[in-house]
Amino acid sequence: KGVDAMRILAFCLIFFFANAEAYFASASIQDSRIQKKANHFYKPGGICGFSLEGGFFNEPQNIVDYKLSFELKRFGYSYSDGDESVSLWSVGIKPLTWSITYFNVMLEMYGSLAYVFTASNVDEDMEKDYLYHPLKASSYVYGYGYRLGYNINKHILVALKMDYQWVPNLEIDKYDGGFIGGWGLSVQWNLPW
Repeated sequence: KGVDAMRILAFCLIFFFANAEAYFASASIQDSRIQKKANHFYKPGGICGFSLEGGFFNEPQNIVDYKLSFELKRFGYSYSDGDESVSLWSVGIKPLTWSITYFNVMLEMYGSLAYVFTASNVDEDMEKDYLYHPLKASSYVYGYGYRLGYNINKHILVALKMDYQWVPNLEIDKYDGGFIGGWGLSVQWNLPW
């Protein structure tokens, strides 16, 4: 029964997205670090994160707009004054992305849900570091973010981006859970050309 329901859902999604007309693709590069008072942006503690995103329903000519997207993302943090780093890879969905566009200036906010499918540079020795608690490969992370950008033309948007993920299995100062993320730059292509 569960398999049949998943097949029906997959068929409906494919049919739904195949009939969508406003596609977009986006790429971002950003700073990624644990967000806490003792880890200011000017101190070592981050890695270079990036994401690739594709979605539907983007209509930049509308003042208020909604879109749906899927994302592949690398994020993480470093420690020991930047000598060691952890990077996490996730695939996720942004089901709620709302934007306001006025005179080609766009302000956007979104929520996300992602699945961490692998991690790099994670070993048993890192468990001794107070920033790390064993991260299971089956972890789900929740995120939010903002973009402030400018539509150069009807096809290209350039934006300043702020993106954070809540990682429930990360231990920071004896509290379970913590935000990882930072500021970055994003470019979006609206399709078709």
